[in-house]
Amino acid sequence: MAGRLIVVAAALALLALACSGDGGRGAQPPGSLTPVISPNLPPSGRAPVEALRLYLQETGLDADKGDLTDPVDCRVAESVGADGEFCIVVDAGHYAPALAILFVTRRDSGLSWEVRVNLDVEEDAWEVTSADPLGGG
Repeated sequence: MAGRLIVVAAALALLALACSGDGGRGAQPPGSLTPVISPNLPPSGRAPVEALRLYLQETGLDADKGDLTDPVDCRVAESVGADGEFCIVVDAGHYAPALAILFVTRRDSGLSWEVRVNLDVEEDAWEVTSADPLGGG
C-alpha cells in the first residue's frame, strides 16, 4: 500500500512538472503531417501507446473518449499547442517486455489515470487491462 502511495505521489509530482512546460525539445512544429512519438518514449513503449490511443478512442477512461496528443508527451504537447484530449506523462511510465504502465492525463480537467497495457502473447497484440484514477482536477 505504501509503495503504491509513493508511485501515485511521484506520478502527480511529475504531472505537475510536465504541465508547467519547459520548451519543446524534440517537438515537431504544429501542423506537421508526420506524427512524432515523444523522444523520451523508449522504443518498447511505442506499441503500448498505440494500443492506448485505440482504447481512448473506442472505450475511453471513465467513459470519457478522446484522442492522444501528437506528440504524446504532456510537456511537449503543451509547448507546441498540440490537439488531443489526453496526453502521457512519459517520464513517469514504466516499460517491460510485456507490460507498460502509463500515466495519462485529461488535458482540460487535469484528471489522471494509471493505465496498464499488457501484451497478449497468444494474440500478439497489446491491450489495456486496467485504468485506475489517480485524481487531479
